Amino acid sequence: MDEITALKDKNYYHVYQPIWNIKEWKIIGYESLFRIANDQEISIETFFEEAREENYLYELDTFLINSTIENFQSLSPRSKKPLFVNVFPSTILHKGFKMFVSTLIRNFPTMKGKIVFELNETILESALWNMPLFKERLSILKANQFQIAIDDFGKGVANFQSIMEISPDIIKVDRYFSNNLAFSPEKQKFVNHLLDIADEEMKIILEGIEEETDLAMTKALRVPFGQGFLLGKPEILV
Repeated sequence: MDEITALKDKNYYHVYQPIWNIKEWKIIGYESLFRIANDQEISIETFFEEAREENYLYELDTFLINSTIENFQSLSPRSKKPLFVNVFPSTILHKGFKMFVSTLIRNFPTMKGKIVFELNETILESALWNMPLFKERLSILKANQFQIAIDDFGKGVANFQSIMEISPDIIKVDRYFSNNLAFSPEKQKFVNHLLDIADEEMKIILEGIEEETDLAMTKALRVPFGQGFLLGKPEILV
């Protein structure tokens, strides 16, 4: 469509931020993030919001998902690790999404079992989380060896009820809780509580780690996985 052609003309690109196993001190995956080159006039949030207003958010979202997977799979040996890809709930609910998933499975066989869909936490789509069809679509994704991650937990749309009903593979704790974690007993209690309720198959990732003191507290709390500028900035991988 014309909007996607315009996106290509803007010289878009993908950057990847590492996610670390803090105990074993090794990278266990990468989160894909979208960027527009040489464009200071529009933020990424505004870009997606314009797509929503113009009714092509689904086309944009699926185009970028396909693009980043295609790019990532060529980055051997990094492509052997999981790729975390953001997706809007409305995209998952779209009538064309099941066919899109089939296309991903067919086109990227080497990525089978390595794609993690991070559910975008936008307030505009908060009502979609409770729809039976949404939970049904997530079950279909899991059945096809895609993993599900709740993003920005503790500050976004998702809550503890979401954990119980969606049963995500991964919970990414919002950067609010890593900021000044070393000096906040309240944040430490929250993280501890989340670790207590997570079962053995549910991974907890603390986002936004930027200070050495907060990383030290993350280790002390035995948070298994972390992400943030201190551990690695989003960058183009070659």
